Amino acid sequence: MPVKNWGAAAGVLGNLIIPDFTYRLQYQLFTGSFQPQRFDSAYERNRGSYVLDTLTNLVNSTSLNTYNMGIYGRPGSS
Repeated sequence: MPVKNWGAAAGVLGNLIIPDFTYRLQYQLFTGSFQPQRFDSAYERNRGSYVLDTLTNLVNSTSLNTYNMGIYGRPGSS
């Protein structure tokens, strides 16, 4: 049985010359029903759909054959 539902990320984060400006830039790779940043600011609003997605993945294992990769970036202020 191959390993399913895993994720990896690599990147950089830090501050720029401008005071109080932060950044985060990373490359993400994940498979199956794994979702990075699951517990974010919208978790309480979306937790019902997360349960339905998990139940769907348990019943229909062919839906777990997804492979996602991309670049994630976030600017901010501290």
